[in-house]
Formats: sequence, structure tokens, C-alpha cells
Amino acid sequence: MPSTLHGVVYCPGIIASIVLLMSLAITLSGILATIIMLNILHNVLSTAEISFNSTTPSSFSEISSLLAKELGSFKRKHSGASY
Repeated sequence: MPSTLHGVVYCPGIIASIVLLMSLAITLSGILATIIMLNILHNVLSTAEISFNSTTPSSFSEISSLLAKELGSFKRKHSGASY
């Protein structure tokens, strides 16, 4: 909201355009952040040699079906990791 107010102060004649542009930018930045985080998650899982079938709709449901040995190995390997 502060950036929208700054835009309105600088260009008071096009308030609707500024509000629209800022709301679009905020929405797209959230989507971009989610995509980046999911890519990091999949890269971390693939380095732990945990692969998922690409035909399944949700990888998160696949995590719960991992064997206890695989899940324990993943937790030990990445418990102290900082990204």
C-alpha cells in the first residue's frame, strides 16, 4: 500500500492505472516467490535422491508415502542445512 500511495502522489492524474499496476505487481511477485520456493524444494529433494513421478498431481502427498528409511536419511542429511 505505501508504494501505491507514493505513486498516487507523484502522478495524481492516473490514480486508477497506478492502483491497477501495483496490485498486479504484488500478485505476480507472490506467484514468482512461490515458484522459486517450489523449485528449491524439488532441487533439495532430488539431491537427496528422492524423486517423484511427474504424472502425479501433488508431490507433497508423495512425501508422506516415503519409506521411513528414506525419510530418516533425508532428515539427517538436511537437518542442519542453511539455504
